[in-house]
Amino acid sequence: MHKPIFILSILIFTIFSCKTDQDTSVFDNQKAFVVGHIHNQINEKVVLSIEDKRLVESLHGGDFRFEIDLDKSVYATFNHGDQLTDLFLRPGDSLYIQFNPVDGNNELIFSGGRNIENQFLKEKKQLKSSFKLNDTSIFNKSPNDFSNITKQYQNSVDELLKKYVGKPLEMDPLFKKQQSYLTKYEMGSLLLDYPLFKNDGFSELKLPEDYFNFLSEIELNNAVVQNTIEYNSFIRSYIARKTKLSTLHDNINQINQPLVWTQSKIAVIENEVTLPNIRANLITESVEWHLYHHACENIDSLITIFKNTNPDADDALRINSFANRCQALRPGKVAPTFSGIDVDGNVFMSSSLIGKYIYIDVWATWCGPCKKETPHFEKLIETYKDHPKMAFISISFDEKKKMWDRYMEKTDLKGIHIISPKAFESKMANAYGISNIPRFILIDQNGKLINADAPLPSSKEIKSILAKLAAS
Repeated sequence: MHKPIFILSILIFTIFSCKTDQDTSVFDNQKAFVVGHIHNQINEKVVLSIEDKRLVESLHGGDFRFEIDLDKSVYATFNHGDQLTDLFLRPGDSLYIQFNPVDGNNELIFSGGRNIENQFLKEKKQLKSSFKLNDTSIFNKSPNDFSNITKQYQNSVDELLKKYVGKPLEMDPLFKKQQSYLTKYEMGSLLLDYPLFKNDGFSELKLPEDYFNFLSEIELNNAVVQNTIEYNSFIRSYIARKTKLSTLHDNINQINQPLVWTQSKIAVIENEVTLPNIRANLITESVEWHLYHHACENIDSLITIFKNTNPDADDALRINSFANRCQALRPGKVAPTFSGIDVDGNVFMSSSLIGKYIYIDVWATWCGPCKKETPHFEKLIETYKDHPKMAFISISFDEKKKMWDRYMEKTDLKGIHIISPKAFESKMANAYGISNIPRFILIDQNGKLINADAPLPSSKEIKSILAKLAAS
């Protein structure tokens, strides 16, 4: 039934490519073509993602055609329905793909330019699946078993790569060199992230003394793979671990001392990363993450570091937009007002508390770190329950009000409790730049900001600050 369509697809491919599978160069060596046919298509679209571009093409009788401007070899992903496949593309080549998504094997067949590299990527993905490395249950393994599985997978990929060396159609030299490294970086990321996944990041996992020995076998600054997803994932996990180690002694983390933590992270990047582009990108991400997730006390040093390391105009515009928002949240600026629904279903306006110092807790019932701070917040409320100029508000960012209602019914929490109906999409979230919780805000008697990213209730700092405000 599909024969006429298949023949048509072959004809289309012959037009788009110029020669046989052994020589599929196209006339324009600044372009690459990805064409093919999907038998029993699931929907009307195919998607090709290359770096930061997402190309979408409509299927015509199952046929599709991508024409891509390309001045260097790249990795891409091809997507139709549940099928997500890694591809390697090179300027001047064409690649033909066909597959049947309702077939039990759901296997792509490649021909044309770069089919040997793409066949390797397909078999590598199948190999990874056979080791169940895409299944989160893998993190239930013991540290030794987890390490052994990653080593076995690396050895298997090395053997697979050897199988392709010396084929009549030789692999692209850069691809072959990159693939000889990439599995180490991919498994390195998993090994670094394993302690977090194992315990959901809430408690320290006891690891064998030699657990991190694998790092000695990985080249940290490797220009050959610097543009790959695997390397960039690894370097981020590596920097996160080194930052944790550098701040462990002083018990500093992203929640209790976000600015110090970000400064420590940048120091690690500057000390460890020598590749200019990677170093600039990591520092920019760190500054941007801090500006996006935290308010803006003492951020001038971060802006200066960014300007000294990254001259990119687009990045500068983005950082400047965050910095401008920070200006509006500096101490002494008028605090943005907000509203919410209280436990009785009434509208509560923050402006009703003008004349009082207000300490605000932004939280949610699903947020573990938030609920960890709740008992400390309750103690502060108890301490100042009879003080006429002190007020405490808990505002929930639960997206499902029923969850908040149930939680409030089960607990006997003090203070003023409201829920923001639109949570992270609310005017309050936008005005205060709230993208993660817990978040604490301190406002003075005149409705002006004391600190839009105030210390945690469990900290010594907030106890001292509130005592001074109460005595004023």
